[in-house]
Order: sequence, then C-alpha cells, then structure tokens
Amino acid sequence: MSSLREKINQKNIDYAESIYNLAFLCGVLKAMFAFSELITNKGFFNAVFNVAFFAIMTYKLFFLQKYSVAQIITLIITGLACIYTDFAIYRLVYIPAFLMIAATQGIDFKKSMKFMWKVQAFILAIHVMIYPIMYNFFGDRVGITVRGFNEDNRIRHQFLFSHANVFSMLLLWTIFGYIYANFEKMNKKRIFACWGVYAFFYLFTNSNSGMIILSIVSALLIIRDLVGEKFDVVLLFLSKYLFIILAIFFNVMMVSYPQLTGNLREKWKEIDSFFTGRLKYGAYVYAKKGFTIIGRNLNISSKIKEYWEGFWIEGLPADNMYMFFSVWYGLFFTFLIAFLFWRYSQYATTAEIIIIIAYSLYTMMESYIIYTQFCFALLLLMRYVWKDHTIILPKDKGKKAVV
Repeated sequence: MSSLREKINQKNIDYAESIYNLAFLCGVLKAMFAFSELITNKGFFNAVFNVAFFAIMTYKLFFLQKYSVAQIITLIITGLACIYTDFAIYRLVYIPAFLMIAATQGIDFKKSMKFMWKVQAFILAIHVMIYPIMYNFFGDRVGITVRGFNEDNRIRHQFLFSHANVFSMLLLWTIFGYIYANFEKMNKKRIFACWGVYAFFYLFTNSNSGMIILSIVSALLIIRDLVGEKFDVVLLFLSKYLFIILAIFFNVMMVSYPQLTGNLREKWKEIDSFFTGRLKYGAYVYAKKGFTIIGRNLNISSKIKEYWEGFWIEGLPADNMYMFFSVWYGLFFTFLIAFLFWRYSQYATTAEIIIIIAYSLYTMMESYIIYTQFCFALLLLMRYVWKDHTIILPKDKGKKAVV
C-alpha cells in the first residue's frame, strides 16, 4: 500500500512539473520570438503564448498546489502589489513573474533547467547560423546596434535579435542555465569553455555587461574549485548581502549627485563613465520625480533631450535596475528581493547561490533582469519559501543541500 501511494504521489509530482515546464516554455518562446527578427507575425505568437502561459500557470496555482493560511495571505498581498504596479507602469512585467514564482511548489528546477537551457541554446544557434547569410546578402534588412557612447560609433551585431544587448542577455543566461543544471560537473575546463563561448560572441556584440559579470562569476567558480568548500563562506555572504549592498550604494549615488561639487562630483562622473553613463539617468529621474514605493507612470518622454547638471540627457535607458526600482518600478520589490536573498540563501545549494550572485550583479547593469523566465534566480528560492510555514525553517527541511 505504501509503495502504491508513493507511485501515485510521484506521478502527481511529475504531472505538476510537466504542467509548470510547459508554461515555462511558453514564457521563454514568447519572449524570444518577440525579440527575434526572424519572426514576422509577432502579434499572433505573442497572443498565443500569453494565453497559454496564463492559462497553464493559473491551472497549476489553483488545482495542483496546496497552501497554508499564511501562504495564501502572502500570495494575495504580493499578487495584488504586482497587479497594481503593472497597471501603474503600463507594462506587463510583474504579473507573469509573479505567476512563475508562485506556481513553483514542488518543482525540481535542476530538471527544468536541463531542458530549458537547451531550448534557448537551440533558438540562439538558429539565429547565429542564419545571421552571416542575412548580413552578407541582405544587409539592408538586418538590424545592427551602433555604440554611440563616447561617439565611437562601433557596429555591434545583433544576430537577428532586436538589440546586441538582447542577444548577449539571452546568451549569458543560457550559459548560467547550463552552469546551474550541470553544477556538479563544472570543473575548470567547463568554466573556461563557458567563458570562451561568451568571449567569442563579445567580439561581435561588444556587450560589456555580460562579459564583466560572467568573468566575475567564472573567477568565483575557479577560486572555489581551487580552494574548496571553505570558499562557500564568501559565496554565502555575497548571496545574502550583495543585492542590498548594491541597492544602497546605487541609491546613494542617485540621490547625492546634484549636491556634489569639486572632486567628489568628478569621482561620481568617473564611476558613471565606468557604468557607461547608466547612473546619470537614475539621478535625473530621481531629481525630477523622487522615490516610488510600488511603481508609477514616469510621464517622461523617451525622446527627451535636456541639458541637466553637466550631462545631456537623451532618451531614458533604465539599465541600472537598482535605481529604476526606486524611481519607476517600486522600492517594494527591492525590499522583497533583498529579503528573499537574505532570508533563504542560508538554505540554498552552492549552485543556487552562484545564480543569486549573478542576478545581483546583473541588476546593476541591465533592465532585462525583469524577465524572470531567463534571469531565474528568484525561482530557485521558492522551494524554501513553500517550506517556511513558520519564522524559522525546520532543521531537517532547511538543511543546506550539498552540490
């Protein structure tokens, strides 16, 4: 009888995982098709994948999960906050992310990512193979990105996606998906191979963000490989506190700039230059609008051209999300993410900790962090949240897994 019950439970778990992974796949395909220049009827695919994603995730939430009273209250509060913010900012950002996170009960993300990174890699490979043909024979129909910062006007290849940074983001997080799914096999040879793949495409995309972040993560993995598990103390500290440390740092930078003079202002500009001009946009919006707790419509034209505090402000790229959480998307989500990383990193596996660190680093460079289906760090922690019926996780359930 016990064996029969176990088989039935396992079938139920497998079914729930299959349902979730199907919705996960719809979310990935929807975003990649929306970015792709190979897809012509984007509106149709967007609608199909959106309907499928929302329907499947809703089914998973209501019919394949069990909740405590505390979990229901938490989900309602967080869900309402996400709905309000999406309406406030006029973007469908948090509702899909909320569904992906809330529907993770009982999901084995190692199995999910072993499949998902291959899907993403396959789609990227198709674009990479077709791109040289399109570029050489139909160059006028192929989009390219031109780096205008410092007026060097370098061509950055997009590989048939909407921007060079989009391709780089997809490649970077596909690599992180591979690292997470195969973490127990990640020796120095595999680490250098992953870095080498991104470095090769960096020659064409010139996307500094991904190169810097993958280099840092690769260095951490190599140090751990050399030093051993003693280095896990450092990784755990970064996982728990890096996000909130960077959030505080960039918010201080954002708020302080107009008040700085002399050498301090010049140092601020040097840091801004290192981040390729990202900081000044956050500082500009804060000076105009101030903080927002749960999101708002900025009402600032994307075509703006204004001379402000020694800078020409042209457009409004929201690339440093620590700043733009504060002035546009809502400080509430900064606090929520920081709390989750601080609260649950102590129970996370080393593979999960590495992805959390990568997420924290990426947040200071690119707004693509809002695409939860690619930047998947928050999904990994939810299995600990589901177990957390009390303030402290039970020791037998909360014990850190060894990877």
